[in-house]
Formats: sequence, C-alpha cells, structure tokens
Amino acid sequence: MSKKSTSVLEQMVSFKTICLALEVPDRTLRRHMAAGRFPKPDIRIGNRFRWKQSTVEKFLAEAAMRV
Repeated sequence: MSKKSTSVLEQMVSFKTICLALEVPDRTLRRHMAAGRFPKPDIRIGNRFRWKQSTVEKFLAEAAMRV
C-alpha cells in the first residue's frame, strides 16, 4: 500500500483496544465519554464505537499537557 492510501484509510481503534491501552475498565471509559472528558467516536456502527488513531493520539497528547 502506498503512503497516499495509508493516509486516506487511517487505522480505526476499538473501544476495547483503548481500554486495554489505557489500562482502565470499560465502565470508566464510558463514564468519561458521557461526561465529555473523552472524545466522541469518529464512527458508530450499531453499538460498536471506533475512533481514528489520530483522534486518540491527539486527545492523549492534549491530556498530557494539562497534567
């Protein structure tokens, strides 16, 4: 795949993957989402959430700067 294709088809990250990466229970992440302390999913299909990897990385970088 060329670099051009990769930027168009950005990798999507699942709810479960984010919980595992942040080492938090799914309930905690759901509470943060409901309170607006975590970005809304970039896409939702049924009851499945997906975020662009760049969305999560940007959020984490901004959160690190606030600490």
